[in-house]
Amino acid sequence: VPSKVCKESNYVSSLPILPGKDVAKSLKEFHLFQDIVWARLLNLGWKLEIGSRKSDTYYLPPGISRETGLVRKDYFDSRIAVLKYIEQHGGKGREVYDFFRECLSVGRELIKKRQLHKNYTMDFLENEVKRRKGKDLFHSIVWNRLIKLGWKYDCSDTNEKPMYIPPGVNVEKEQ
Repeated sequence: VPSKVCKESNYVSSLPILPGKDVAKSLKEFHLFQDIVWARLLNLGWKLEIGSRKSDTYYLPPGISRETGLVRKDYFDSRIAVLKYIEQHGGKGREVYDFFRECLSVGRELIKKRQLHKNYTMDFLENEVKRRKGKDLFHSIVWNRLIKLGWKYDCSDTNEKPMYIPPGVNVEKEQ
């Protein structure tokens, strides 16, 4: 993981956003279910139906209807139940679940290291997971050697790509 030159005040500094022991609260506060899980399940053919009350929401896997299925067995009335289902039933749903867990893990790690900017987006977190998968070799071999040579990683501007700074180079920010 890159060493950083980041202003502490711009980064999330505590863990309440992603508590390790309460997945339901994590989903609510971090919006991972809606933006990461549900968006992918929709692409796999899942549907959302509203019951007789606006607060009654039902998540239906492909090929299941409320008329022929049983709630909490064939279709679900909570996000947690959906997560448990896709975790246990393999296939593409399991891939969605695994990606959700990776996003949660990366989010927690960035918070712990004070590297998750206060104005982060789900796209940022999703791209960070993808970047890490694609750059594992770079970070585990090349970047670790560059750090020993004095390179730094500047992640202070969320609107631009992070910069890899060689030793002896000072980067001035325009005001």
